[in-house]
Amino acid sequence: MIIDSIYTISGSNLEKKIVSMSNEREITIHSTTYRNEDENNLLQGIVLFHNNYEILREDEELINSLNKHNIPSHKVDLNGTLLATSANLERWLENNRPKSILLLGDKKVIDHEYLTNFLDKILSSVRVLTY
Repeated sequence: MIIDSIYTISGSNLEKKIVSMSNEREITIHSTTYRNEDENNLLQGIVLFHNNYEILREDEELINSLNKHNIPSHKVDLNGTLLATSANLERWLENNRPKSILLLGDKKVIDHEYLTNFLDKILSSVRVLTY
């Protein structure tokens, strides 16, 4: 599975964490607000990181809105078993083959010990485009 583009919500704590991790790999992270249809057309998948299904209402509404446009989503409970949760994420990525994904998560997930493992897995799937 190869991902061409990763999007994050502009100004979010998750964006800061992802950008700092991606700089080491020379991966560009696209920042967006996802408020208009043109931006929604760029997405092919959504991954939401959460703790015990504590999900922000805005994130749930965004996922529901994008699901109406047949954009698949996957929720990663960081408190689940690392091996099983990781395997589920890999299977979702392999089955849906998104080339561009939006990563979501509230500020509570930033310091979770498993978040870095999942972000590493996703970032290692990104194709670095050179010109």
